[in-house]
Amino acid sequence: METQRSNGSPPETHEAIMDATCRALCEYGYANLTMQRISDELDKSKSLLHYHYDSKEELLVSFLEYHLDEFATRLSLDEYDSAADALSFTVDALFPDPDDSNDFEVTMLEMGMQAPYNDAFREQLQENNARLKDLFTRIFEDGIERGEFEAIDPERAAEHVLILLDGVRGRSVVLGSDEPNEVGRDAIREFIQAITVGDEDQ
Repeated sequence: METQRSNGSPPETHEAIMDATCRALCEYGYANLTMQRISDELDKSKSLLHYHYDSKEELLVSFLEYHLDEFATRLSLDEYDSAADALSFTVDALFPDPDDSNDFEVTMLEMGMQAPYNDAFREQLQENNARLKDLFTRIFEDGIERGEFEAIDPERAAEHVLILLDGVRGRSVVLGSDEPNEVGRDAIREFIQAITVGDEDQ
């Protein structure tokens, strides 16, 4: 059963606000985002936003959390026959889609760049990173237990993948090129092959 969010808004209202925030971010970017522009996307009065969120910063912190929650909801590791399949799917889901506009990736990079100056953003991004690292660590641990992966350090391997993903997304946005995506996918594919027990491609 769904419950109200921590800010007191029911799930359907919270989801509508988050979707409107995403659209406004993609259209205007972080620097030009205002509560009014979010409310315009929501097609509701700005007072509704202020009823649920005291500030734009509080709303965006909630958005960062929501974005990861949505990803985690779509991902079920139990659906995969092997840890390698689960790892490949998770990595693919986190890579930018070359067929989509990069507006969302641009806004996420903009928000990430605020973290050194904004404690609330930094704390939420640290939490998001910890959850993703835990997810990848569990995949590596599962692969080792099944005998699919070599006896590597699961946490270090998870950090390796996350650093590569962050680098790919950042370079793709800054350079306006899909080449980092292609190189990054190849690098992670090679890493998976290198740690897979008995992989013939090694």
